[in-house]
Amino acid sequence: MELSELRKIVRKGEGEDLEFKRKATHPHRIAREVIAFANTNGGKLLVGVDDDKTIYGCKYAGEEAFAITSFLEAHCRPRIPFQLKHISINSKREVLVFDIPESRRKPHFLNYENQRQTFVRVADMSITASQEMITVLKNSHKKTGVSIRFGDREKTLFQYLEKFENITLAETQKLLKITRRNASGLLVIMVRAGLLTIHPTEKGDFFRLMPDAFEV
Repeated sequence: MELSELRKIVRKGEGEDLEFKRKATHPHRIAREVIAFANTNGGKLLVGVDDDKTIYGCKYAGEEAFAITSFLEAHCRPRIPFQLKHISINSKREVLVFDIPESRRKPHFLNYENQRQTFVRVADMSITASQEMITVLKNSHKKTGVSIRFGDREKTLFQYLEKFENITLAETQKLLKITRRNASGLLVIMVRAGLLTIHPTEKGDFFRLMPDAFEV
């Protein structure tokens, strides 16, 4: 990648597949972004670029690259494959470009300060994944089909979604008068069966009918 290409990428601004970090001062925050990209659709992380698209570069790029890669290797499980490039801004500064592909070993977790968390990418944010999202990620590469019994609960849920479009885990529990665990299991199995889609947000997930859920 040349400097001209880097500038072109930066002009796009942060989004689903692009994140800027001014410095590598907090490696755990960088790890959060890397994990989110690996768990979602992949992306690029640029270190040495500010949120306002100013390209500063890293004065000690080698040291910052070592600090980040060492942290990722020590605290991300399973380990995340990525490519790292150094793009020279001038004779003293470089931008670090981490290219993270979508992983085939989802979900990846951050083990740090006695916590185990995982993240997904939503628009220009990396957010904590719910247990439902984690379960969906774990099963995202399974090729075996999912069988589902379409009974009264499923019918009630679908009727609700046809009227209101979205539903949360708590709303599902209340609507069907079932436990949180059962509501979670029902929603996840319907996502895996291709009947619902899961949409993570900072305030919690919501679920929607797949547009072609009943097309033959």
